[in-house]
Amino acid sequence: MNNRKQAIKYIVADLSSAIISWTLFYVFRKLYLESKKYGYTISLYFNENFYIGLVFTSLFWISTYILSGYYRKP
Repeated sequence: MNNRKQAIKYIVADLSSAIISWTLFYVFRKLYLESKKYGYTISLYFNENFYIGLVFTSLFWISTYILSGYYRKP
């Protein structure tokens, strides 16, 4: 298989795993951690802080993988 196509598959898989991980972390933090800390149920809504964290977390991991040479020779 072409190395470029394989690298693109890795990037898509890493992006989707970063998005899923950030979303699960955000939901867990809102529903369980903050509810216990404040003593009442926190409503779950995805505001701009969620999306900012989503973008920066995904970019951080992709840039880390690029700098480490992970996508160079898949």
